[in-house]
Amino acid sequence: MTENKPISAVRSLQIVYAALMAGIIMFAGVSIMLNLVNGPSLKDPSISKILFIIALISLSAIPIGIALFNRKIEEVRSEKPEIKLSAFREAMVTRAALMEASAFFSIVGFMLTGFIYFALTLLIVLLVMAYFFPGIEKIASVLEISTYQLENPSQIL
Repeated sequence: MTENKPISAVRSLQIVYAALMAGIIMFAGVSIMLNLVNGPSLKDPSISKILFIIALISLSAIPIGIALFNRKIEEVRSEKPEIKLSAFREAMVTRAALMEASAFFSIVGFMLTGFIYFALTLLIVLLVMAYFFPGIEKIASVLEISTYQLENPSQIL
């Protein structure tokens, strides 16, 4: 029996993406619990303001990741479907890694300062990541191929 390579690649991509999000959520949960039990580590307001500015800068990772993703997909717009899928995988990992870095920074910022702003930025990052979750229909739409091509390797390989 032939292996369904495109669909298995999509499934593994979904697992990796879900694991990234789960890691963020677990780390956030632990950080929130530590903050509630022990309180914030930094009490100096001037340090908190600096962290706030750095957090704003870190949130710029989201549009940068989206722009890099779009540029990579645009580069392979006229390529074969298997090349498009490979480019999608690379671009998705880059975008997700930038968002994950932003999320981790927000978690650390919250743990150090206790500012609710960091929890809100974390929520924003998680919502954006959830929006970009690589579903089969979304991948097919972005790559401008049919879901049939993803589900039937003879059509893509």
